[in-house]
Amino acid sequence: METYLGLPSWIGAIGSCVVVLVVLRAGGMWAVTWTNSLLVAVSIASVVILFFGTASTLGGGSIAEGVRRVLSETPRDQLTFFPDFRLPTILAVLGVFLTGLLGNIPGQDLQQRVLSATSPRVAAWSCVISSIIYLAIGLIPVYVGLAAKLHLPDRITEADVRGDQVLPIAAPYFLSEPLVIVLVVGLISVNLAVAASSTISQTTILDRNVLGFLRRNDNSRPNYEKGCVLVVSIGSLLAAFSGSSIMGLLEISLVLVMVSLFVPMCICLFAKHVAPWAGVASMLAGAAVWGGHTAVETWMQRATNIAMEPASENSALAWYLGVPAEIQGLAASFLMAVIVQCWSRTPRATTR
Repeated sequence: METYLGLPSWIGAIGSCVVVLVVLRAGGMWAVTWTNSLLVAVSIASVVILFFGTASTLGGGSIAEGVRRVLSETPRDQLTFFPDFRLPTILAVLGVFLTGLLGNIPGQDLQQRVLSATSPRVAAWSCVISSIIYLAIGLIPVYVGLAAKLHLPDRITEADVRGDQVLPIAAPYFLSEPLVIVLVVGLISVNLAVAASSTISQTTILDRNVLGFLRRNDNSRPNYEKGCVLVVSIGSLLAAFSGSSIMGLLEISLVLVMVSLFVPMCICLFAKHVAPWAGVASMLAGAAVWGGHTAVETWMQRATNIAMEPASENSALAWYLGVPAEIQGLAASFLMAVIVQCWSRTPRATTR
């Protein structure tokens, strides 16, 4: 909306928040089933149209030629996972890979879909098929981004890249006006779908798990769902106004889930005899270590900007910052679970 209509981003964020609140108020859980299915279908169709339009334009009518042209003209160092094989680079790539791989698994929106399947077979195959679609659709923005960098170098600035504006800016050069409108509708649809499902999942956690203890012994107490929806929405707005890019916000959300919930989830699924506090300690340790590393890293970046003496490459601080925060948090979560389990060798250990 900012790109095409000139609408300030803060107005778009508030407007989107209001729309999501209306959808949730009117639809409840339907907002993350049939409504989301329709929104996601529209968004996938729009991205596929963008791919075919871009490839056909660059290939002179041939989609295969358009793909080949972009891949052949892109520098080799931009098509590799490891620009170099130094340890910090390998750890950085490993951290991003683990975040995308493990950060999605414990997420409640994924678990909602798995647990609502009609059978374990349906749940398993839906995950396999959706993961293939996820990878295929996810590669399309990468392709369009490479195409835009090669053929629209004067149109795409670094600010556009940091602001996640490459697709909206590139679309009018590869698509006709009606198809651009379809793309805009698709982008808005996928944002609304993700916002609605995320809001209702976090609301459920806040209402049932965090505030649920208030109703354990008194069923007459009211539900806090409506208030929780408002609290989660306000928190989301504050995050949107934090100045981070869309990719940065997504990475934070996935990392927090990974460092705090992945190990406890594995404990519940696979461990037979578990100490009662192993999961809680694991969650707290992972989040604390990740948060501490992120705080130190932020402080060092600011120190560098104000010309303070940066840490030397061989210092302990440099080694500490060289290991990504997500890897440290995941390792701390696992180690704390093991330590608590070994420390509390008691016959009252919980069986799960």
